[in-house]
Amino acid sequence: VVAGWRRLAAAAHAAQEHPITGAGVQDLLELYRRHKYPDWTFEAGHFHNNFVQFAVSSGVIGLGAFCFWVVAGWRRLAAAAHAAQGEDRGLAASGLAILVALLVSGMFDFTFGDAEVVYHTYLALGLALALLPPRGAVEAPAGR
Repeated sequence: VVAGWRRLAAAAHAAQEHPITGAGVQDLLELYRRHKYPDWTFEAGHFHNNFVQFAVSSGVIGLGAFCFWVVAGWRRLAAAAHAAQGEDRGLAASGLAILVALLVSGMFDFTFGDAEVVYHTYLALGLALALLPPRGAVEAPAGR
């Protein structure tokens, strides 16, 4: 627990170097080394938290874009779950569950850094979002 708080403090210091645009989407090992606590024995090229990682690598612009993506995705998935019927409701609900799982696991690891996690997540979210009717589509009246 203490290591996690120290990692957050180190990330906050690292983010102050480039607060607007971030340090860049790259392996952050050198930045990590400059800001780590002396007693750390574990090193990584990321900060083990999606929100923190986006703040350090992409600054407030990237963190804002990520938060927008999360909120927009949540809203669209909730709309898909509401609009879906029958078996499709389960698919739409699973999209919401996957987004929640990605966010929760992303509080303890940089899950967007694992390609196999991201590819499967985007596939599942895309399938759930495909249940939405096109924007502006008019529903046919009942009974026709």
